[in-house]
Amino acid sequence: KMLVGEKLKEMDMGGPQITYKLRDWVFSRQRYWGEPIPIFFPVDFPEGVDPETQDPKEDGCDHTIRYDQSIPVDEADLPLELPLMEDFQPG
Repeated sequence: KMLVGEKLKEMDMGGPQITYKLRDWVFSRQRYWGEPIPIFFPVDFPEGVDPETQDPKEDGCDHTIRYDQSIPVDEADLPLELPLMEDFQPG
């Protein structure tokens, strides 16, 4: 590395550089699932469809997730309690 840096410096095309990468341990440990940020997005169903009878996770369920309308969880509802899961595999 040092030889490459010195050669680039001689050619006036760069040089050795130290880059520090500071990472927040809370975010770095969440690589697989992501950080549980308390924000949710509304789900729209077609006219005449009862949302109580639909599950957006099921195939064939016609719905639209409104990512442009983020809704923060009220501070009084924090901390969130995540649901119990038997299987942590993706998909």
